[in-house]
Amino acid sequence: MPYREGSINSPYGLPLLKSADECEVALELAGPGKIEGQTVMLIPDVIRGLAALVIQNCLVEWGGVGGFVTEGFANMVNHVTAPDANLNSPYPPSSSFVTLTVSNIAGDPSPGGYDSQIPIKLGQHLRDKLVNSKGKSSTAPSYEEFFMRAAIMEQEGGGGQEPWWTSRQHTDDMTYECDAHLGSPRVVDCGKLEFSQLGASSDTVRISAGAPKVLATGGCHIAISASIAAVITWGGIKAALEMLIGLCVANPRQSSVGGKAYYGHHIVPGARSKRASAISGLNALPKHVNVTVYEQGRFTP
Repeated sequence: MPYREGSINSPYGLPLLKSADECEVALELAGPGKIEGQTVMLIPDVIRGLAALVIQNCLVEWGGVGGFVTEGFANMVNHVTAPDANLNSPYPPSSSFVTLTVSNIAGDPSPGGYDSQIPIKLGQHLRDKLVNSKGKSSTAPSYEEFFMRAAIMEQEGGGGQEPWWTSRQHTDDMTYECDAHLGSPRVVDCGKLEFSQLGASSDTVRISAGAPKVLATGGCHIAISASIAAVITWGGIKAALEMLIGLCVANPRQSSVGGKAYYGHHIVPGARSKRASAISGLNALPKHVNVTVYEQGRFTP
């Protein structure tokens, strides 16, 4: 069945919104390349299946949390991972994909443009492609660029004030150190920790001086410490952690190692680490706060 972008008064127009009581289901075409009048082929039973998937995985298993799922996301993946891809060039309509969102009535759909998970997934696909190519050079966009965009969106509350494809301006006030002394955290466990133990991006957490907050899942531990008492958003912590995972734990150019993120440019003399100066300007953490990702037994918070 063809669904047409911009035909909101049609039963087969996009965006398509359906609501009942405190629940809203939104079907939308997403991506910078979508155009007015563009059509996509969708089977109604597939749409119902997508809604059921979100309801089961988010509302049921996560206790009433809304969520979204994509259809045709491979269109965008194929575009950004093409050898000649250029983030500064217009995206073609063929790179568009569909999102189905289940939320409350007051929710804000459009996750295809404003949810940080989209650039994270694109960055992961680019990273995997680099691994499979054994690090050979390519003109494809850098996966770190997508992680950076996602991290900045997390700082803006998890969704961001601008779509993920908008170029991000940043200053160089953060340092990210990769240090083999911190062991080899497991990538999969760090991902599980990020999605199961960190709070909502806009929520805050208080870190007392000398009393680090330690979170752990399997082979991945993170310690959030402060030299003076501080209150920080989970979004800032997520931003720092995402950068550390991308640069240190899951960097295809090196073996998995732990790392530390902090505000400022000071590096402890003698530390076997490196500063990611090229992409370190996220200002994810306030002064006096550190985030360390490490393998159990290799670091004492």
